[in-house]
Amino acid sequence: DGYTLAHIRDKYEELKKDTTIQKFAQWVNDYSFNQDPQKLQGSAGYVLDDWVNGQYIKLRKKQNWWGNDIDVPWIKAEPEIINFQIISDNRTALIALKNSKIDIYGSIPVDDFLILMQDKNFGYKYNLHHVESTKLAYLGFNSRLPKFADKKTRQALARLINYKEIINVTQAGMVKQAVGIIPPIHLGYSDPNIMPYVFDPLRAKQLLLKAGWEFENGRWTKYENGEILTLHLNLQFTSGINDYESIALVIKEAFEKNGIPVNIQPTESRLLTQKLKNHQVEVFIRSMSMTLFSFDYRSLFHTSAAGLNGFNYTGFGNGHTDSLIIRTNRSTDPRERRSLIKEFQENFHQQATFLPLFFYTNNLAIHKRLSNLRLTPLFPGYDVTSMVSSVQ
Repeated sequence: DGYTLAHIRDKYEELKKDTTIQKFAQWVNDYSFNQDPQKLQGSAGYVLDDWVNGQYIKLRKKQNWWGNDIDVPWIKAEPEIINFQIISDNRTALIALKNSKIDIYGSIPVDDFLILMQDKNFGYKYNLHHVESTKLAYLGFNSRLPKFADKKTRQALARLINYKEIINVTQAGMVKQAVGIIPPIHLGYSDPNIMPYVFDPLRAKQLLLKAGWEFENGRWTKYENGEILTLHLNLQFTSGINDYESIALVIKEAFEKNGIPVNIQPTESRLLTQKLKNHQVEVFIRSMSMTLFSFDYRSLFHTSAAGLNGFNYTGFGNGHTDSLIIRTNRSTDPRERRSLIKEFQENFHQQATFLPLFFYTNNLAIHKRLSNLRLTPLFPGYDVTSMVSSVQ
């Protein structure tokens, strides 16, 4: 009692210390909520029927569910049983798919998706879908470091990235370069006046010179505050992700051709996250799913989140951008919100601490016996509750 969404939105930082909120968070995050069918009760049309770790999760349709009498497309419970098969290895998942052991397979790697597109036998049973998503791949600079503190340096480095080659190598050219952090499907909010960074080594060198760097003996150096800075990159990303490794190799090749050494450092996921929170990473490749329903960037891009253990890994932001974030959250006028969001995007682009590379597409295979498909940019790319199965 006494807490509203508006209250939580406006008093976000203050409520972090509220003991009632803390107790509620502890209660919700208790381990028993993970798999206890009695506690995993929601208003949707399914209940947890069975869960075997590492194998499957089975949901069963509720009896006498309130949503059965409502004619709303996104409030459905068509299948009687939904069985999520947990297959951690992509090779194994593809074999199961080709043997019709699973009806739906999402996030299919591009190379495998292209092969499936050419497989006529597979095409008799399954339809393939290439769906826009909100998952964004990006490159981040730790702007707290002296060598990356000047935005002209970051803008120069942004022009040494061969975006087109990255997209061709990792996505077979099937996506477009991202202009900003707002998914292109979010019409009316992306700023058409923002020109994406392009691969332009000549302009990059001009900006480095303007930022005070000098190129001598095959390297870029800068004298600042009594210290000689050398422009080189330690580039980290989560180990085991092929896309990130390919992106890193494309960046390394272009940067080193222009006198900037790059040390590639694949890092275990949890260790990388901890190092990011401790500001121990120079440059990194990551991805995140951007929301379609909110523009609350406080936890990602507000300067209050740039301290130790915060999620503003790049150190982006200043008083003006902080104000834009807060004003956007508080505004209830759609026109004002669009204007504020576009202004924020322009500032975000100019600062170049966080460089959007591309939005992934979700490659799906769905068995032809399933109809009434509702494909969506939100993960996992489809609404399984609306699907209707017919025996073939």
